[in-house]
Amino acid sequence: MKLRLTPLALLALLAGCSSPATDAPSAPSPPSAPVASAPSSSEPSRSVLLAEADARRLSPTLTAALASPDAETRAASTLSLGRLHDPAAFPLLARALRDPAPEVRDAASLGVGALEDAAPDAASAALLGALATEADPAIRAHQLFDLGRLATDEALAALPAALASEHPVEREAACLGLANAALRGRVPDASLLRRAATRIPDDASSRVRLACAHALSRVAPAPDPADATAIGDELARGLDDADADVRAMSARALARHPGSSLARLTAATEDPDWTVAVHALRALARRAHADHAEPAYAAQIRALLDRLLASGDVAPGPPLHVFLTALDVPAPMARHGAIHTVAADALARLAAVPPDVPATRDRGLAHCAVARLVDLGRGWPARVDTCGLEQVADHERQVLAAEVLTAVEGSEAQRGVYLQRLLRHEHARVRQAAVTGMGALDTREALAALLATLRDDEDAGVTNAALEALRAAGSRRASRLAAMVLAGDTADDGWPAAAVLAALRTALARVRAADDLEGLVTWIATARELSARELASDARPLARHANLAVRRAALELLAEAGVAPPDGEPAAPPRPLDAPSIAAAPQGRVVLDTDRGEVVIELWTDRAPTTVARFVELVRAGFYDGLTFHRVVPAFVVQGGDPRGDGYGGPGWSQRCEDHRATYDRGVVGMALAGRDTGGSQFFITHSPQPHLDARYTAFGRVTSGMDAVDRIQPGDHIRRARFEQ
Repeated sequence: MKLRLTPLALLALLAGCSSPATDAPSAPSPPSAPVASAPSSSEPSRSVLLAEADARRLSPTLTAALASPDAETRAASTLSLGRLHDPAAFPLLARALRDPAPEVRDAASLGVGALEDAAPDAASAALLGALATEADPAIRAHQLFDLGRLATDEALAALPAALASEHPVEREAACLGLANAALRGRVPDASLLRRAATRIPDDASSRVRLACAHALSRVAPAPDPADATAIGDELARGLDDADADVRAMSARALARHPGSSLARLTAATEDPDWTVAVHALRALARRAHADHAEPAYAAQIRALLDRLLASGDVAPGPPLHVFLTALDVPAPMARHGAIHTVAADALARLAAVPPDVPATRDRGLAHCAVARLVDLGRGWPARVDTCGLEQVADHERQVLAAEVLTAVEGSEAQRGVYLQRLLRHEHARVRQAAVTGMGALDTREALAALLATLRDDEDAGVTNAALEALRAAGSRRASRLAAMVLAGDTADDGWPAAAVLAALRTALARVRAADDLEGLVTWIATARELSARELASDARPLARHANLAVRRAALELLAEAGVAPPDGEPAAPPRPLDAPSIAAAPQGRVVLDTDRGEVVIELWTDRAPTTVARFVELVRAGFYDGLTFHRVVPAFVVQGGDPRGDGYGGPGWSQRCEDHRATYDRGVVGMALAGRDTGGSQFFITHSPQPHLDARYTAFGRVTSGMDAVDRIQPGDHIRRARFEQ
């Protein structure tokens, strides 16, 4: 997993629990319309229906329940059908859009919207028909949200009118739908973007203002300068909003759109809400680099360092998040003299630990972040090798060295020699970072190192990283490499087809033996990038894999290669929960005792019972005790629960997604994914609202106490103990 900023993770972020469909059985006949009467004791319980969804079965039990006279039974059946993401269920879901019960219609809309890749045109037509007759504003809002997921021309055409609705929930949903369409790669009309932008300063509802700023944070700038300027001006006005979430999202959008002065963004970096400051800094860095205003940005780094050290030691939590964000600039910007000078000064100041104050982990992290910035400017990892004031582990420093070597340019031979040494490091995270760096080099030696890693390194995370690196390298060589692999030749630039195919076959055997879902999807994506059709026969068994994401990726590879899929039904998903287990799913809270304090999580058992049941099972087994938060992205999430500590670990099994309507506001707890139905033990907690995760990642709880502790968490902090309380 999971939620990492790699190409695969970016796809996972956009797709989440969504996935295409190409292997659907024929659709069953829709059941007769329900006749209102008292529910029968012989009808299946909600637990029985949710168990069918967890087993990913389009069963007679589910279809028959749609004709129940009990609205709750029909709603549970419809929700379960939607969670299958199976186009064969579409006729049933489309019929449920007309159900007399609002909860059934809402569940049907969620399920139809999930068919964004499988049947977008038919799904869009069904939802538009339902929207035309729906009277409930809340359900209309959800239909607009789901139309955005489908992202057809007809779906987008419904959004402008909704932006003018008298109902705030519909205006909010119109902007959320616009954002969903942008996540699908659609470029909305500039007039629609301008209409959304005007809502940011003017709408009476803060939810609408937030949604519209979010939409603009997801789309590229309008091509016409006049449109782009007008949109940017409205976003700049959003920086003055009374609601901190709107200010933060406006700043986030300004990283993509012109329209705010350096002075205005600089002022926003001093916002009393730290998430606003973080997003303003990211926008400011882009603007400063584009406008050749590095000296002004350097002055901002110096001011933030002064603030960080105002008490004599590094201030934990938000001040550190803000400072670390300011240091995260591209290598060309780091080379500017003003940036390099302030970074060198900051390195010295952080190293000057007061004699009566022992160095802290936070100070060590800040010292290493500054060392990385210095090394980016110098073009070589000299300072990170010894950074951290003895508070940062060797493997963490070597990961930083690999990141520097990946980001800088030139000296490919020397960088390759250094990375070769890191490929022999005992820690898997270092080897992952090193193999990523090798993928950025256009040398025969780098290719040989990638292939050797795929062949010999049995670590799952390293294998995944090597596949991604090979995929990226193949993308850069696109037409030459594809032609070479197809022909079985060796290209002039040293890409040996036979060696590439052999290494990929070895890697496939490894990830298949481990049933590494992320590895399997990454392997297929790499084979497709290289147009390695010879590997289609090797992937043929994966077309009947139990996991939907693996199965459908394999089917796409087979279709491209003209290879028929195997006969038979897909394998059954592992460890499905039965109805009694779902009915007995624990209700209560989980308390995380972390290095930064207690975090209390209220569990959403009713919304995500199978996820909660498995999470509590791990908590009771002591699985989380001693694990770290391996990933922290300021103003986004903290993520933990990986026994490996690198994002590739889990409990040894996977669980299915549970789609529902909860929104990712601040403090919501979600299941980390690397694609549909790939959840395990890793979870994340949001620092701030993240609407792009809604209906894509299973939300299964909310922090009710301890968000101040969450805000202080840094990578490497521990969950000392997790416990469940009734």
